[in-house]
Amino acid sequence: MPLELLNSKYWAGAIETTYYQGLESLIWAFTFVLLNFDCDRKTETKRAASAWLTGDYVTCFEKKLCFLMRDVIPCIKNPPEAWKTQWPLAVDLLWVILSQLCRRQLIMWDSQAVLEPILDDTHHSCRS
Repeated sequence: MPLELLNSKYWAGAIETTYYQGLESLIWAFTFVLLNFDCDRKTETKRAASAWLTGDYVTCFEKKLCFLMRDVIPCIKNPPEAWKTQWPLAVDLLWVILSQLCRRQLIMWDSQAVLEPILDDTHHSCRS
């Protein structure tokens, strides 16, 4: 699910989806598969994407935002073994999401008050 739709307005039916949001959903699904599946079977090790499996849209937003801002870089250095050739595409697409997120100003909080705790390893929202 796109970050822009992980909020109460969407769940209340007050936001119509766009083509970009459909594309972002595909990018998140693609990334999830690469991180959690070894070709045709689910991997035994849990990676950062496992944290996205939650029924709480606030938690999902926090986990995905944390992944974009903190976990993508280590994943670039250590791509999933079965998907080494596909992984660069996923990374490029994730950077598109991050750039759009910044461009569209979806993060409208005081960056010191919100982003620093999210990026801090001790903060609950970044724990796997």
